[in-house]
Amino acid sequence: MGMGTPAAKSKSAPPNPGRRAGSRPAPGGIFKVFLQKLGPGLITGASDDDPSGIGTYSQVGAQFGYALLWTMLLTYPLMAAIQEISARIGRVTGIGIAANLRKNYPRPLLYAVLFVVSIANVFNLGADIGAMGSAAQLILPGKSGLYIVPGIETTSAAFTVCQPADGPSAWNTSSEPFST
Repeated sequence: MGMGTPAAKSKSAPPNPGRRAGSRPAPGGIFKVFLQKLGPGLITGASDDDPSGIGTYSQVGAQFGYALLWTMLLTYPLMAAIQEISARIGRVTGIGIAANLRKNYPRPLLYAVLFVVSIANVFNLGADIGAMGSAAQLILPGKSGLYIVPGIETTSAAFTVCQPADGPSAWNTSSEPFST
């Protein structure tokens, strides 16, 4: 049967199942479609906007003003390329970077990469906590160390203890423990 015959046309799926031709999607449906298109891009885009990053951006901006803005012409395409590569690897394989390392490379390389990333995360966490204490010091009297232990770390510990019964994986849509 040719593609132009009525029988061939009737077997094809409608372009938008569940909607009549010419009708508009439900108001909540527009927002849901928007969130589906946005996907994890919002989290990925905000992934480097942590307290230590914002503190660094503020200090560099205050010290140099617009003098270093030219570096964005070089760094932004490189950053976008890394984000794109990481997203494509995750999308195609369905697993994260660490799981891909485990699957395709020798275990010593996996452990070396995980060790280096863990050390970097510890330093980043320390910088984040310090930046949050310094930010608290801007609006509250006293030293920043006073806000770090009782306020910030206690709040972080409370969120850690009060997480869902099935752990952080309840928020993770992947079945791999090291997915990104």
